[in-house]
Amino acid sequence: MDIKNQWDELDEKSQPETNSESVPSYQENESTQTSSAADLAAKIYPTPATSTSSSTSIVAKHLAHPSEPTPDTSHKPRRFLVAYMTTVFSAITILYGVAGLGYVLIDHFLGIKKDTTSWFYFDMAPIYISIMATLIIFAIIYIVASRYVAKSASNDTIGLKDWRAYKVVYAFFSALLIVTGASVVAGLLYIPLAQLMIADDMQSNQILIQTLAGVHILIWIVLLIWQERLVKKARQSWLQGFIVVAGVVLVVVATGIFPVGSKTDERYDHRAESDLSTIESEISSYKSTHAQLPSSLNDIKLDQDSPIKGRLNNYTYTVKTTQKSISSIYEDYSDLFQSNSSTDEKQSVDTDTSALQKLLSQTPRIPTTQTVKTYELCATFRTDTTGKTNTDGAISALLGTNASSDSFTSHKSGNVCFKRQ
Repeated sequence: MDIKNQWDELDEKSQPETNSESVPSYQENESTQTSSAADLAAKIYPTPATSTSSSTSIVAKHLAHPSEPTPDTSHKPRRFLVAYMTTVFSAITILYGVAGLGYVLIDHFLGIKKDTTSWFYFDMAPIYISIMATLIIFAIIYIVASRYVAKSASNDTIGLKDWRAYKVVYAFFSALLIVTGASVVAGLLYIPLAQLMIADDMQSNQILIQTLAGVHILIWIVLLIWQERLVKKARQSWLQGFIVVAGVVLVVVATGIFPVGSKTDERYDHRAESDLSTIESEISSYKSTHAQLPSSLNDIKLDQDSPIKGRLNNYTYTVKTTQKSISSIYEDYSDLFQSNSSTDEKQSVDTDTSALQKLLSQTPRIPTTQTVKTYELCATFRTDTTGKTNTDGAISALLGTNASSDSFTSHKSGNVCFKRQ
């Protein structure tokens, strides 16, 4: 018994003592494995001791929703730069557009009206209309782009003050405005210097036109500089955008009413004069080819894309047959020849005319008349140009050609017919 009791005591001593607190239970292990996302985040993404609770919550939110990507803001600087350069380009276009149309308006009201008609009449209305349309489009683009730029600058999500690309564009635009303003100021200073050095050679209306045009440009330069200052200070102003839109609309409407709209009748007559000259030239070509006049205007050859084809119904073409004596025909040609001949040649023509008349009187069997076909071109005009100075003669002398005495540029208002042979 004693031996058995000793072995039992030895077995009990050899077994390690178990502590219920040191061995975790299955439930405790499970609760440890299912710890909160915040504790797990703190273990995976250790943060400095000075980090705030907000950063921990952001990481925990990211772990709770791993499928949501982090928003990419790398495109914002690029988008801002495109919008800002669009604003700059639109502002430059508006500046030069309103400057040109503003000068046209001032010259229309204060300039000297010249009553002249020229072969080389050039209608500026299409150019004015294209500038007007361009101003309207770029004014809209300018307002939209500038609002976006001002809003982005107010948020300052890209650090404008430290962004080199923005500084370069801003410096370029500011320098361009300053140079343009300096040029305008130099033009204004030219006026008194020219008056002093050229001895009052400039007229008072020319001085007034140049002064008002320069002041008009300076106003727009100040307006655009104001816009740049607003962007730089990260401010938004509806007043600045309203002034730009109102100024562009005012210039466009005034140009459409006065320089373009007031000369509609003159423009219509110039087009009719040009059409008649082209038709006359085509009739002469037809006569040279077919040895006769065309029966109607539809017989003449015009270019396929010629706009005159659609306006032929606006003009009347009539062929007339007249009987004219041969001697009078000869006299007509002799008069034309004598007007461009020397004295000896004129005497020779006079002798030939007398001989022909004597021959016709002695031989009555020879026909003394000839059938001559002439034609008339008629058009309706809206203005009377008979009292205006015709510069065709001066231009013809410069070119070394003979001007026609029956020019289409001299006509009364209403239906007018021109006789041609």
